[in-house]
Amino acid sequence: VSDAIELMWRIVLRGSEAVYNVGGRVPVTVAEMAHQIGCLVGVPVIVPAEGNNVIGAPAALRLDLARIDREFGKTTFVTLEEGLARTIAWQRDLYSAGGEI
Repeated sequence: VSDAIELMWRIVLRGSEAVYNVGGRVPVTVAEMAHQIGCLVGVPVIVPAEGNNVIGAPAALRLDLARIDREFGKTTFVTLEEGLARTIAWQRDLYSAGGEI
């Protein structure tokens, strides 16, 4: 999240184009992300059998981040695992303090 926010601020303040893609560098499926979250919080994850894809949906989707690279040259990013761990820790702190979302 912190990388996406940083890039969005750069786009708003210094962007020269009307449209940008902002996303992660490593492709990940929803099932892979669910398994990572499950591992981090210690819960099992059950993913439906493959073959339940939405008709017409691409098998893989990859964002073209070349414009971001050209204009802003950001090269260091928080890994997905670290970002998930930080988000989970933040949520745990929020709920343990009795906060509301």
